[in-house]
Amino acid sequence: MGPVMILSLDGEGPLYRQVTRALRQSIERGDLVAGERLPGTRRLAADLGVSRNIVIMAFDQLVIEGYVESRVGSGTVVADTRPMVGLSVPVKRQSESADTVKLSVEGKRLVDAAGQALDLARQPGKARYNFEYGLVEPDATSQAQWRRLMAQSIATAQFDYGHPAGEPGLREEVAKHLNNHRGLNIASDNVVIVSGSQQALDLVARLFVSPGDRVLVEEPQYQGARQAFVAAGANLLPSPVDADGMSIPEDAGRIRVAYVTPSHQFPTGVVMPAQRRFELLRWAASHGTLIVEDDYDSEFRYDSHPVQALAGLRSEAAVVYVGTFAKSLFPGLRLGYLAAPKSIANSLTRAKWLTDRCCSLPLQNALATFMASGDYRRHLRRMSRRYSQSRHALVSALNKWFGAKIEIGGGQAGIHLTVWFPELDGCMEATLIEFAMQVDCAVYPVSVYYIDQANKACPGLIMGYSSMQAADIEAAVERLATAWTPLFER
Repeated sequence: MGPVMILSLDGEGPLYRQVTRALRQSIERGDLVAGERLPGTRRLAADLGVSRNIVIMAFDQLVIEGYVESRVGSGTVVADTRPMVGLSVPVKRQSESADTVKLSVEGKRLVDAAGQALDLARQPGKARYNFEYGLVEPDATSQAQWRRLMAQSIATAQFDYGHPAGEPGLREEVAKHLNNHRGLNIASDNVVIVSGSQQALDLVARLFVSPGDRVLVEEPQYQGARQAFVAAGANLLPSPVDADGMSIPEDAGRIRVAYVTPSHQFPTGVVMPAQRRFELLRWAASHGTLIVEDDYDSEFRYDSHPVQALAGLRSEAAVVYVGTFAKSLFPGLRLGYLAAPKSIANSLTRAKWLTDRCCSLPLQNALATFMASGDYRRHLRRMSRRYSQSRHALVSALNKWFGAKIEIGGGQAGIHLTVWFPELDGCMEATLIEFAMQVDCAVYPVSVYYIDQANKACPGLIMGYSSMQAADIEAAVERLATAWTPLFER
């Protein structure tokens, strides 16, 4: 007759998995011992109220996993269970068991740094009028073009790994774009395609920063860069940003890397003038410091032509130029690029291979076609006109409702500006955000981008305008005036 088995199914998932799981747990608990024969498939199916095929599938799975063996003349018997007994007493979920696994020193540093960055990125909350920054969305024309290009790219895709530095066609187009519009003088083999600028910063930090190395950063600065260097074990040296951007501290000493956003400082929007750019380059060349130039939103400039990138100026300094399509196209594209001297580009390529082998080939090929056709430049011109209108609406409304009570920074480029409140105490930043939410408006703090809050002279807010229409901007600022005006009268 065979043994009598009492199994209970847990009701989670397909029946064959429930039967498999019940038998597996019986073996792990020791209810079934090595060499013991399992009931016949028909009998067990009848006992459980399931079809025989369900039981056969469960037996086959347990044979594959090594819990049971199928023996000619003996049926299905339990395999050697000695290493298995006690594994499921008490039963733990994998996530609970993993809590006892300790991170390495480097792993803990990375997780802690990422956690800090994620905490800083928390949003004030949902609101009807959202001045979120860094968020862009292609217009209808570009969306239609992308649907067509992606369909073509997938239809003609070669289902293989690509080159870790990126597809040749895209690297060539990026090099042309940087040479023509950012003043660089590079070839395609100076370009490495990455999964967004964050991966670029992570690769640079891993390759060029050892624990204890000093890294010069702007104050305030982009937290994604800050935490990438912190995760690599860097000691950060913040340099307060003034009206001309970051300067070199007199007591800087030995600096391994200097991170800078000279064309539109994040988050203040300050543009570094030529004199300070050359001072930075001369200093870096004489001290052997690597400059990391993050040119995150230089595509959009409204009152003049874009300023030339640091990487395009004549200098003996080593500059790694970081760019992204997240702001010029859309964040979900997850494509960016690095431009660097050949030896550095080769090292970055090897590190890129170890990190994720290669970026998506269909996306790369679609983007290369988009750029080669001239549609990318036409897209930028359309979006510049749209953002210019939104920017003008925001600046005009702020001046109308607040006048000399505020100072506006960074409005000549990019897709966000900063609003400073020199008449208010520095601790009022959270109150400004809270009062804005009360009138269904979301604005964002500058303070989270400071390492040392003492460097922040007054409350500041970041206001993005790329995802808002002019009419909504004017209505939102009027609401903000209602909410904030009492604060100036206290």
